[in-house]
Order: sequence, then C-alpha cells, then structure tokens
Amino acid sequence: MKVYFVAGEASGDARGAELMTALHQLAPDLQFLGAGGPRMRELAGGEFLDWADEAVVGLWDVLRKYGYFKAQFDRTPEGEFAGRSQRSGMVSKSIAKAGP
Repeated sequence: MKVYFVAGEASGDARGAELMTALHQLAPDLQFLGAGGPRMRELAGGEFLDWADEAVVGLWDVLRKYGYFKAQFDRTPEGEFAGRSQRSGMVSKSIAKAGP
C-alpha cells in the first residue's frame, strides 16, 4: 500500500519521519511517497521530493509560494491525491488491526 505524505517545514519533517517509522514498524510493506524534508526522504527513498529549500511557516508563507506548491502537486502522478481520504482510512484500519 502507498501512503502519501507532505511536510512544509522542519518540524513537519521531524514529526512525519516519526510517523513513517511507526507505520513501517506496524506495516513493513508500506511504500511512502510525497514531499518533505531530508529525514522523511531518507525513510521513503527516491520517490520522495525534498522540499527543504522551500520550507514554509504560517499561512502567509504558504500563500507567497502557492504557485510553486501548485506546480509541484500538478506534477505528481495522476491519482496520487485523488481519493486520499479513502487511502488514509485504509491505513487507519490497517493500523488498528496491527495494533496491540
């Protein structure tokens, strides 16, 4: 199963990496895709974009870089964002089944 992550700044990269590590321990066959910082990319491998140079904090930063982020999302493989709530639901169910 593929799980798509997006983190826009250093603390998001750190928390995302922690979540990815925990998910991998529960379901080693998960594949991580998306964009974030170097910690997340290290865990995900080559299909993960490193956005460290484009870090944003707060709404104003996001709005200033909206064009960049929209272009990046438009470049993602078709279907990666479609149905994302369905995929996150599947991950939640898988974690619940794998839990203690």
